[in-house]
Amino acid sequence: MSAHRLYRVGGGAVVIGGLVVIAGTLGRLPFAWDDFNNPGYVTTTLVQIAGSILVLMGLPAIAVFVASRSVWLGIAIYVGIWIPTVFLNVASNFLNVSIGPYLLAHGGVPKELPGVFMPILLASIATWAVTGVVMSVGIIRTKVFPIWVVGLMFLAVACEFIPIDAVKNVISPSLAFAVVASMGWLVTTRNRADRNADRGDAAQVGARA
Repeated sequence: MSAHRLYRVGGGAVVIGGLVVIAGTLGRLPFAWDDFNNPGYVTTTLVQIAGSILVLMGLPAIAVFVASRSVWLGIAIYVGIWIPTVFLNVASNFLNVSIGPYLLAHGGVPKELPGVFMPILLASIATWAVTGVVMSVGIIRTKVFPIWVVGLMFLAVACEFIPIDAVKNVISPSLAFAVVASMGWLVTTRNRADRNADRGDAAQVGARA
């Protein structure tokens, strides 16, 4: 597979996956304070998992594209998106949709998470926060993506600290995946521009020959 096709397919997967995750997340909005009382909880959770898997499949192409401009920024984007997506969107949602209905039928969902989940949850959030800062600085310095991507990223992080369930549990992750989808879209559009430029150069060389 050529680099141009890799960027096009990978970027497209990230765009579609990000939009699917946002759709599934917004489906939780009426029940943001208590997912398990949402009659469509299983459906919206499975939609989020499917979208997250698409993002993970396309993410290497995004990282490679960015790494061709800045290696350390490409690594930061890959790690900063991969770890939270795997643990917070795929693994956590899979556990919730698997054992949630059983817990509801056998005494209810515990108010506090089991101790084993907290280190994973905190590590994922810390990874997103630290790499988010690194990504922001890298984007500003290298101009790989427009500055509004950084603004959207900080808005997503800020919403995480607003003590309103709908904002913290729905709006913040939706904005985070809007950032991811935007990166995928920008990679596909810039890849198309690079490909057209290469074709123009090849045509000029052929004409001179």
